Amino acid sequence: MKTRYFLKEFFSLMFLLTIPFSCVKHKRVTGYGSSEKTIKLFKFLDSDNIGKNLGENLETTIDGSIISLTVPHDASLKGLKPKIIISDKAKVFPSSGQKVDFKFISDLNIYQKVFKVTAEDGSSQNYKVNITKSSLSKLTFNKDNAVLTSFTISADASKGITSPVTGIISNSDTEATGTILLKFPKSNNNDINLEGLTPIIGIPDGYTVDHTNSIAVSGDITNKVFTLKKIDTDYRRVYTVKVVKGPCIKSFVFAPQEGITTPVTGIIDHDANNIKLVVPRDLNLNTVLLTPTIELENGEVSPANSVAQKFSSGVKYTVTSSADLNPIFTKEYTVTVTNKVSSEAKITNFSIGTNRSLIIRHPVAGVTNGRGEITTLINITSLSKDKIIRLPAPVIGISEHASIDTSQEKNVTHSNNIYSYTVTAEDGITKNVYDVKLRVMLTISVENIDVLFSSSKIQSDLNSHEIRIGNR
Repeated sequence: MKTRYFLKEFFSLMFLLTIPFSCVKHKRVTGYGSSEKTIKLFKFLDSDNIGKNLGENLETTIDGSIISLTVPHDASLKGLKPKIIISDKAKVFPSSGQKVDFKFISDLNIYQKVFKVTAEDGSSQNYKVNITKSSLSKLTFNKDNAVLTSFTISADASKGITSPVTGIISNSDTEATGTILLKFPKSNNNDINLEGLTPIIGIPDGYTVDHTNSIAVSGDITNKVFTLKKIDTDYRRVYTVKVVKGPCIKSFVFAPQEGITTPVTGIIDHDANNIKLVVPRDLNLNTVLLTPTIELENGEVSPANSVAQKFSSGVKYTVTSSADLNPIFTKEYTVTVTNKVSSEAKITNFSIGTNRSLIIRHPVAGVTNGRGEITTLINITSLSKDKIIRLPAPVIGISEHASIDTSQEKNVTHSNNIYSYTVTAEDGITKNVYDVKLRVMLTISVENIDVLFSSSKIQSDLNSHEIRIGNR
C-alpha cells in the first residue's frame, strides 16, 4: 500500500512541474543590430536607362510601403536599373543598379515590382513599386510644331515587298498623336512578312525620332510606336503604325465540269496581275460557261466566287480589301483561258512510192541544235535514156496539228544530196529539223545518177503514234 501511494505522489508531482513549462511563450530572436529597413530614395536615372524613354525629372512618391511614379506612355519597363538609397546597414533585393522587369497588373492598369529591404537585425519590409504610364492625351501638344514628313518601308522581295511602300501619315489636330498607315500590295509569290522591316523616316530639322533611320525594326511593325521629339523642348508627337496587307487571289481553279475531267489550276502572276489557265482543246470557249473556285486573302472578289463565266476573252476580277479604308485598297487580275495546243513536231512516216524509209531518228529532247535523220533506200531496176531517176512525191506523215516546210526538196539534184524538212508544232514554238538521206540501190552499173522530185503531197497523220527517241 505504501508503494502505491509513493508512485501516485511521484506522478502527481511530475504533472504539476510540466504545467508552467508548457505555458511559456517562445519569443522569436531576430538577432542584434539596427532594425531600420526604410527606402529613403527610389529613382531612375536617364543615364542608367538609355533607350528606355523614361524621360527626365521623374517625380517619385513614397507612401509607407508603396512607391509610385509615372513615366511616358511609350517607356520600356524591361531591364530597368533603379537607384535606391536605404537605411544604413540594411540590404535591398533586387539591389540598386540591378536590372529588373516590371510586371503589368491588368486589373490595376499599373506595372509593379516588389523590393524587399532587410534590416541589420534580420527583420524585413516589402515595398511595392508601382509605375503608371501616362496617357497620350497628357503629351505636350502644340499644333505649330513640326510633324513627320515621310515614312517609307524599303523593298525586300524575300518578305513579299518588291518595291518601297510609302506610308500615309495622319496628324491629330487636337492631340500630340498621329498614325502611319502602311498598305502592302501582294506583288510576288512570297507571303508578306512584317517582321524586321526597315523604315526610312523623314525627320524635320531640330527634331529626333526614337528609332535610327535605315535600321530594321525589331519584331512585327504592326502597332509599333515612333516618337518625334523636339530637341530643345519636351514636345513630342507619338505615331502608331497601322498595317493592311493587300487583298489577293490565292488560287483560281476550274473543278471538273462540262468539258473538264480533271481540275485545272491557274498560274497566278501577282506582279503582272494576271491568271492563266489551259483547258482541253475540244472545249469550246465561245459557248461553254465555266465556274471557277476562288480562294481569297484579305478581301472580297467581284465577280464572286463560283459564278459561271464565259472565258472566250480575258475576264477581269477585282479583289477589294476587307479593311475599312478610304480610298479603298484593291487589286485587279485579268484571267485568260486558252485551249491546250500540241507541242509535238515529228515526222512519223516517210515514203517515196514503194520505197519506205529504213530509219527515222528523231531529235534528242533537250539537245541544242539537235536534228532528226531519215534514211530511205531507193531500189532502181532500170534507167531512162537520160539517166535521170524520176521519183514520185514523198508521202510524209507528221504530228497531228503540226506543219512542215518542204521547200528544200527542189534542191535535190543528186542521190548524194542531203536535204532537210522543218516540222513546226501547233504551239508555233516547238520545231524539229530532219535531214533526209537517199540511198540508191541499182541492179545495173551506172554513174552520175540524177534525181528529181515532183511536187510533194503532205499527209497529216490523224492516228496517234508513240515514237521512241533514239540516240544519234
